[in-house]
Amino acid sequence: MKLLFDHLAFRVKDRHQAAEFFVHALHYSIVEEFDLPFPDGSKARSLALSPPKNVIAPEIFISDGEPGSIVGDWVEKNGPGLHHVAIATDHVEDQMEAWMELELAEFTSNPLTCPDQSMTQVFTKPMSETLGVVFELIHRRDKESKGFCAANVIKLMESSVDKS
Repeated sequence: MKLLFDHLAFRVKDRHQAAEFFVHALHYSIVEEFDLPFPDGSKARSLALSPPKNVIAPEIFISDGEPGSIVGDWVEKNGPGLHHVAIATDHVEDQMEAWMELELAEFTSNPLTCPDQSMTQVFTKPMSETLGVVFELIHRRDKESKGFCAANVIKLMESSVDKS
């Protein structure tokens, strides 16, 4: 099964300050700024960055949030940094099963499919003891598509909240 890096997601205190590194050091471009609203009224404020043209590299998503929000609380508890690494796969469910059989990961939910059927995604539970990050398995129906599915991202962010 072919696996590739799809995107990296960072949770930080100041998304614009964090983006400056990628823009100036690695020549990424900010292509979108968006908010993800949660049912409790909080939101994740986010930036989507694309690599330079003709460079094969993952997209980057950078989010911050006010105290009491999912992202704000994550940063308060864990510090700013890499939250998850998304791995592109042709079969999310098969990859999940393989990782579970090998006892490599536990997952926070069943796979989620966007309402328009464009992508399917799932998060692992935080791998605090081994790699310190969350992994996402993602399948994009259109291999050339980029971006995200807001409905999935909100559900995935909620599923990765440490309930302990």
